[in-house]
Parts: sequence; structure tokens; C-alpha cells
Amino acid sequence: MARRCWYWLRLDLGGLSLAAVFFGLSLTPSLVPRTWTFQALVSGITITIGYALGVILAAVLRMAWVPVGRRWNLPRKGVLAIWWGGGIVAVGAITGYLLASAGWQTELRDLFAMASPGPAHYLQVVALSFGGLLVFIGLWRVLRWGARRLSSVMSRRVPPRLALGVASLLVGAVFGFALNGVLVPSVLGAVNDAFGTLNREGHAARPAPESTLRSGGTDSLVNWSEMGREGRALTGGGPTVADLRDFVSRTDPSADLDQVQEPIRVYAGLGGTQDMRTRARQVVAELERTGAFDREVLVVATATGKGWIDPVAIESLEYMHRGDTAFATMQYSYVPSAISFLVDITEAQRAGTLLFEAVEARWRQLDEQDRPKLIAYGESLGALGSAAAFDDLEDVRRRTDGALWVGAPAATELIADWKAARQPGSAMIQPIVDDGRTVRFWNRHGPAGDPINGPWPHPRVIVLQHPSDPVVWWSTDLLLSEPEWMREPSGDDVLPTFAWHPFVTFWQVAADMAGSGNVPYGYAHRYGDEQIQSWSAITAPNEWSDQWTDELAELVVP
Repeated sequence: MARRCWYWLRLDLGGLSLAAVFFGLSLTPSLVPRTWTFQALVSGITITIGYALGVILAAVLRMAWVPVGRRWNLPRKGVLAIWWGGGIVAVGAITGYLLASAGWQTELRDLFAMASPGPAHYLQVVALSFGGLLVFIGLWRVLRWGARRLSSVMSRRVPPRLALGVASLLVGAVFGFALNGVLVPSVLGAVNDAFGTLNREGHAARPAPESTLRSGGTDSLVNWSEMGREGRALTGGGPTVADLRDFVSRTDPSADLDQVQEPIRVYAGLGGTQDMRTRARQVVAELERTGAFDREVLVVATATGKGWIDPVAIESLEYMHRGDTAFATMQYSYVPSAISFLVDITEAQRAGTLLFEAVEARWRQLDEQDRPKLIAYGESLGALGSAAAFDDLEDVRRRTDGALWVGAPAATELIADWKAARQPGSAMIQPIVDDGRTVRFWNRHGPAGDPINGPWPHPRVIVLQHPSDPVVWWSTDLLLSEPEWMREPSGDDVLPTFAWHPFVTFWQVAADMAGSGNVPYGYAHRYGDEQIQSWSAITAPNEWSDQWTDELAELVVP
């Protein structure tokens, strides 16, 4: 049975040779330490590409070397010698790369303060990677068998070569339709339904807040049951007035505790209405009802795909301003950012634009001396959506009192334009834009110096991005060209051995995105207390001190 399967697969030596090379490249250092499942996914996709390219290259070479009409016949012993020799070289190369990968992974995990994986990690990677290759080859054989069977029927009426060409096109079209027209929509539909159910049921047991200053609470225009999982978590949680007073009394004993207020949190979920413009108006109505336009700071935030906002960002700002804040956002999807990003980023862009424009329109009707500071905020896909509300740097200056965008994807057009127009000599990981008058890029792993402290006119915009954050750097350009950021000196959270390889780096960084949230704060896509330091630069009260920033980080960062 095994012999028949082996004969049916008829593995190509050229394909396997290049697959082994690509497998080794897939184990080279990347941005984020990986679990064996993500490493196997990267390696499996990479060696499949390598095998396909190897088959094509071998076919071209055979056509070039063997005269037309002749077959390439080698003695059986010669064939066996080639296979055995190639196999020994491939196994040796794979073993060498696995050993080197173990060293790289250990070094990277030490950098991230994470434990190293055991030997089983690498055995599982090899098994699943090459198992995936065999599945791909098997699928290809099935499709080719179907095309040949159909061709044999058609050749009774049309020339054989034409029959084979038409049959191949028909089989390919049927497979493409089944994949894109049936399988993918069905999977996406099932995923959307599953996350929709999770959105409705998550935190369902949490009681609605009794406060009038929270969406879903007393007198709210938003029904608690319609807010969804993340909306209920946001408006049902956070520091109480007692929590805020305790922090204020510890950091500033002379402060008047009677000035501490309950923070305002406004949220409109998908359960209320599917129309995004209506949800934006609903948020404005909630801001009016709660008195948010009388607060010191009003943050308009664009959520991630499933409606999540980082609690560290919200709570730190509330503690910093002793509760004299209002935080507003709305939901635009059920599914996580990773899926939303791949399927349709325009929903995030539209949500960020509609929400900010709706709040801004009401804000501009207020007296300029009495209205709150208007701040734009977003993290990850939320940063992409929030930044979409603005045309250029001057537009941000004119319409806000500041902005904080955290871990923005490479597809964020406004930020990509700033990077492209950066001051010559400044690096992509911390570019200098417009001499730093308004916008400043920052991360603790970049070039020496602290660009967010010191003299700096308002409004202030901070773009937080780690050199090791794959969400910031991933793009389709990685497939065939080395990006500029990889040609520059890297930050201290990136291994100096991280290098670009065609096809390979694209899948490496894509897989890194999936694992970028499973690392300690301060690395990859987890920003933690860096958001607190950013808030202190953008909108901290005059009496705020660096010591309080450190104490606040200990309080709100898990």
C-alpha cells in the first residue's frame, strides 16, 4: 500500500531539493518567538512554494538539455544514486537548520524574556510541514487525474492537445469556484456567526452598570443587551471613584479629593443597529446625555475588529485626569482584527471616519474656551481606522488637540505617508517628520534619546511602534522585495540575524502577526506602559510627574 501511494505521488527530485532549501530558510530568525504550530504553518507554506518552483525549474532545465522528441532516460542505479545522494544532503541540511533554528529561537526568546521550547517543538514542525506538502501534492495529483480523465472523453471529438487544455481549464475553474465561491464564503459565514454568538453571549451575566455616566446603564440610550461582549466589558468595568481617589491621595496628598469624578464611557454596539452612521449619531447622543462635552478630555477611539479597546489605554487616562474624562467608541465588526484586516479594512476606516466626524461636528458647536480637549486614539486595526479620518498632518493639527496611534498596520495611509516623507537620515522605526513639531514616532527599543519629552508645542501626535511588531511592518511587498526598514539598523528587540528572503519573509511576518499578542508587554504588538508615557506627553495635567507615571504603570498594566 505504501509503495503504491509513493508511486502515485511520484515526488519530483527538483521540487524536493528546492523544498528542502525553502524549509531551511523558513527556520531563519523572524520578529517574534513562535509556537510549533505557527512555525509549521510558515514552513509548510514555504516548502510548498519551494516544491512548486523546483518542479518548474527542473522541467525548464530538462527541456533545455534534452533534445525535442527524446526522453531523459537514466540507468536505474543512476537514479537511485541521485535520490540517495540528494536525500542524504537534504536530511543533513534540514538537521543543520533545525539546530541553528534552536539557537536562534533561544536567543530570540531570551530577548523577549520567554522560555525556550523543547526538542518536541522541532520534530512537530518537521512532521506537520512535510505532511502539508504531501497533502498539496496529493490534491494536485487528483486535479491532474480529473483533467486527464475529462480530456480522454473530449479527445473523441476534438484534437488531444486542445482537449487537454480545455479539460485543464474546466477542472481549474471548478476547483476555483468551489474554493472561492463555496468554501471561503461558507467558512467566513461560519466564522462570522460564531463570533456573532460570542459577541452576544460574552459577559452576558455581568450586571448592567447603575451609573448614568455609562452606556447601557441608568437612563442610557443604548440597551445593555445590544452592546455586545466588548461593549459590556468596557462600560461595565474600569476604576471607581474610590479607586481614583486612592491613587490621587497616594501620589498627591495635597490634592482636593472632592474634584475626583466618575469617568464617562460611551459605547454603541452592533446589536442596536447595523447602520454605521446611525451608531455614530447614537454615540454623540450618549455624549450629550452624560455631559461628556463638559469634561477636560474627550477621546474618540476606533476599536479593533471585534470592538475591543485596550483597558490600559482607557484606565491610565482616567487615573491621570482624576476621572475628568470621556471615552467614546463604537463597534463595526464581530470578528477579530486579524480576520477583519484580511477580509475588509474599509469597515474600520469608515467607522473611524464617521465616528470622529460626528463627534467633531458637535464639539465645534461649543465655545472654544470651554470645550474639552479632543483626542483621537486607536490601536492596531483601530489605529488604521482612526487615522483614516484625516487627510494629512495639517488636517490632524486643525481638527484635534492630539492623537495616539498604537501599533498601526503598514496599510495605514496617513502614517505610511509620514514615514515616506521622513527627514533624511532618520530610520523607519523612529522617523522624524516635520522636525517633530507635531507628530513623533516613539518606542523604547529604537535609537537613543527620548523624543516625546522636552519642549513640544501642542497639539501633539504620537505613533507608537515597536521594531519587533509584525503588524506594523507586514505588507505584500515582502513577497518579492526587501523593504527599506530591513536595510536599516534594527531596534534592540530584533535579532541582528533577521534577514529578508523572497516569499519566506512574507509568510514569516504573516505568522508573526498571529503570535504578536502572546509576548510580554514592551515587545511586538503589546505596548503596555508605553501608552501611559505617551498620554503623559500628549495631554497630562500640568502637575503630573514621571514618578506618577511609573506608579500608574504598576497599577494598570497586568
